Parts: sequence; C-alpha cells; structure tokens
Amino acid sequence: MPLYEYKCEKCKNTKEVYKHTSKEPHPNCENCGTEMRRVLHPSAVIYKAGGFYTTEYGKGKQHLEKDKPSK
Repeated sequence: MPLYEYKCEKCKNTKEVYKHTSKEPHPNCENCGTEMRRVLHPSAVIYKAGGFYTTEYGKGKQHLEKDKPSK
C-alpha cells in the first residue's frame, strides 16, 4: 500500500497517509477541517549516461567503440 503526503493549503499542516487506491477521497485537515491536497515529490532518478534517444539510438555499435577507454 503506497504512502502519500498531504498538505493543507489553509493552515500548512502536513500528514502522511497510507491509501489503498488513489480513488479514495483526500483526507481532511485535523486543524481546520478543509480538504488536503497531495504533495508531489520529484523522483530520485540520476542519469549518468549520455541519454538513450539523443546519443545512442540508431547508432548501432559505433558508440560503444567511442566510449571505451583508450589503452
């Protein structure tokens, strides 16, 4: 079951909630009673290579020889 973070826009209260599906209603704030909004966080993906479509797609094995360290 995924963990979601919610934040109240009125009083800035935050809350973490385990929810089974995203179709369940958003929780209400315990302080002021308004509906909370889900906080979206950036993913933790780090790309260390050049990039599949821009550098390697369609080049065949030519790019592998260029990326090898020289002896």
